[in-house]
Amino acid sequence: MTATLPAGWKPIESAPKDGTGILGYWNTGALHDCSFGAVKFHRGAWWETNEDYKVSQPTHWMPLPAAPCQTCNGHGMVGGLTPHSGYDAEPCPDCTPPATTQDAPITVSLDPDPRGVSVGVWQGSHCIYNGAHAVPAPAAGDARDAERWRSFRNAITQQDLGWLDRMDTALTALGCDLDDETPPSADQVDAAADAAIAAQQGKGGEA
Repeated sequence: MTATLPAGWKPIESAPKDGTGILGYWNTGALHDCSFGAVKFHRGAWWETNEDYKVSQPTHWMPLPAAPCQTCNGHGMVGGLTPHSGYDAEPCPDCTPPATTQDAPITVSLDPDPRGVSVGVWQGSHCIYNGAHAVPAPAAGDARDAERWRSFRNAITQQDLGWLDRMDTALTALGCDLDDETPPSADQVDAAADAAIAAQQGKGGEA
């Protein structure tokens, strides 16, 4: 039975014969009869890299992988990796690739501008976008709702002690019976709030 080899394995005929260590692979074709190990060709034969034992010729080979980092032993992290050491691990300084521009965090800056607001987009120290944008004015309804909220807040904080009375008068004028179990509609409450605000401003009840 022939095993399917992952990408990267090469026929042994192309392996270096100058004593360079390689990762050898043996596949005899028998089921489960496959193995690999570090070997080199020396004195006309294949040997283990420490030259203790002569081995049969591998069927395939690939370059030996790089040795594990001596600082982190191949973990990629240094520092605490367990509860007892505080989980204060950090990327290994000797094997962690340096951050590239693409890895840098993206930040957005907003600054006042005569045209509205200036928007800057930065990736690390590199500006990738900068432009001025007009700030749309709030819709009339939004401004009106904000004014209603401020009048309600002033009443709750006792800055406008007459607001509740003006609301009661306005709701009654709109035909709302506050003793009735049916509450006023949202539109009626808005209209009453507008009337209460106008009355407080001395506009004779104008909305």
